Amino acid sequence: MSKAAGRGRDFMQRWMPKGSFARRVGVLAGGTVLSQALLVLSSPLLTRLYAPDQFGVYAAFAAVLTVLLVVASWLYEAAIPLPKEEGKAADLLVLSLLAVAVTSGVSWMLLTVFGDAVVRAVGTPALKPFLWLLPVTLFGAGCYQALSYWAIRQQAFGTIAKTKLTQGASTVGGQVGLGLLAFGPLGLLIGDMIGRFAGSLSLARLVWRGEGAPLRQVSWRGMAEMAVRYRRFPLLSGGSSILNSLVLQLPALLLTAFYGVQVVGWYVLAQRVMGVPLQVIGSSMAQVYLAEAAELVKLPAAEREPKLRRLFWRTAKQMLMIGVPIAGAAAVLAPWCFGWIFGSEWREAGVYVQVLAVMFVLQFVTFPLGGNLFVFERQDLHLIREVCRLLLMAGAIWLAWHLGYEPLPAILVLSAAGVIGYLIHLWMSWRSMQYFFKREIGGDRNGDDTGADARTDAGAGR
Repeated sequence: MSKAAGRGRDFMQRWMPKGSFARRVGVLAGGTVLSQALLVLSSPLLTRLYAPDQFGVYAAFAAVLTVLLVVASWLYEAAIPLPKEEGKAADLLVLSLLAVAVTSGVSWMLLTVFGDAVVRAVGTPALKPFLWLLPVTLFGAGCYQALSYWAIRQQAFGTIAKTKLTQGASTVGGQVGLGLLAFGPLGLLIGDMIGRFAGSLSLARLVWRGEGAPLRQVSWRGMAEMAVRYRRFPLLSGGSSILNSLVLQLPALLLTAFYGVQVVGWYVLAQRVMGVPLQVIGSSMAQVYLAEAAELVKLPAAEREPKLRRLFWRTAKQMLMIGVPIAGAAAVLAPWCFGWIFGSEWREAGVYVQVLAVMFVLQFVTFPLGGNLFVFERQDLHLIREVCRLLLMAGAIWLAWHLGYEPLPAILVLSAAGVIGYLIHLWMSWRSMQYFFKREIGGDRNGDDTGADARTDAGAGR
């Protein structure tokens, strides 16, 4: 080992001790940042290989895929970190993977029959020839999603970081290579599929090699028991998670329907350069937060309340400290830089970044804190939250179109609705924890009896 590497290791051990929250986030976010850096750095090349309308087709494909991915494993993957026993968690993992296979097969049949209706719904007829890729990509993405929750349970954040880097490199390599071969929008879609499968295969190999014994003990009976024990996840969280996905994808879908694929192409680039990196770093924080909160909730009541409160506010503060400088710098620079970096036809996307900056920051801050609704099993609040946000986002874009607004004012209205929606998100994440503590002590310290059905055994796997 070199002296420089040794000094780096000593610094890491001194300032971020092994097992600390900061170190876990640092490891996971490091892989995520490198992965997203590859995607962002490749954007100037991709925008010269693919036109805005081709990015619009990719956006429609990604939107449909993201909505399907929410239900790919029937939400059972989110319960994998919760049981105390490794065997029960392994049952949940295999159950989730089987659900992914079933969902992918059913989606292929439905797209074969109702493909025309799907492309009409997303306002992108050019997507029709590529619908066959959706079930295939869904299978790769769903497997990665389930396997990553197993890695979260094992707190194998280094493993997750490596697979994210593998995903990013594979996606960029596929999209650039196929773009050079003039594959058109198919190049973007196949590149995305390659990246998702690369991450799944890498994570599956590492997980099996490190934790094969519990997986080999999986039984049909055990999976059935776990399916019943955590039935609230598909039954109650399923609808709210679909709504959450729709909220995130709705802008691209409605902008396509009302303003055309060129506008959504600009919006997608703004998301790729600004929103996606923040969101993916936020997802790294969310995975670490979920693992940490799932462990803390198993502690005795006297210990867990102060520790969970500290975790919540520490995470919110850290997210603000990261998100505000990034979004602020992007808001100032993007309108001037996009035309030069990505080409003159992409200049408008830089203005979109400026308009959406505040929404991006709040999305970043609230992303990990939403894990409270899973840890405390407050699927009812999750559903209410997503209904509110869906109505806000859909209503904003429809109102802008109905009033005859040009695309840029419509993006501004969308951003304002997003800010309100994420403030609701933050408040409900905090209140879910408050309800849990009230239920635990059997009293109502604040005179609020809402949320009486919060589970006292949340996260303990009982």
